[in-house]
Amino acid sequence: MIHLVVALPSEARPLASHFSLDPTASASAFQLFEGDEMSLIVSGVGKRAAAAAVAYLFARSGEALNRIWLNVGIAGHRSRAIGEPLVADKIVDEASGRSWMPQAGFELPCDSGVVCTVDGVECDYPDDAAYDMEASGFYSTATRLAAPELVQVLKIVSDNRASGVERISRKKVEALIAARLETVGRLVAACGGLARELAERKAD
Repeated sequence: MIHLVVALPSEARPLASHFSLDPTASASAFQLFEGDEMSLIVSGVGKRAAAAAVAYLFARSGEALNRIWLNVGIAGHRSRAIGEPLVADKIVDEASGRSWMPQAGFELPCDSGVVCTVDGVECDYPDDAAYDMEASGFYSTATRLAAPELVQVLKIVSDNRASGVERISRKKVEALIAARLETVGRLVAACGGLARELAERKAD
């Protein structure tokens, strides 16, 4: 089972369509989409919301360990081009100073880089990092529930110093995610292969 965690409905729509996920009919604090081998939850904005969404999906799945967890969403970066994807190779929580070093164990489908989680919208981009508001809450929670290699963060650049956050719209977010569905699919496939390999090692 693969769990996708996104912050915004506009991030969720192209992913749900691409992976043939249907909205659930059950009442919930979160918007959910589900398929045979994948679930997607819309956490809302912020690291606490992302952590809560991970905990909710974990409970909903029967507290099954070592599932695949992916956080997909937009982020700002001072110099990377709009639409450029990156997988987090370091996650920094700006408020606490804590950091994590995600490990993949497989070939990444795109470039990697630092993701800095902030508590408010970042407009100045002081460091060479992608700025988001969910990654640290997502990662610190999900890595308690699965092997670290099965927990990944993929961000797509939505704003930079040449095109600021004021230019972001729901339609633009949908288009940015839709343009990188192949990248998301390749990351899902790579994680799936690693999960099978880890399961075989455990069985041996």
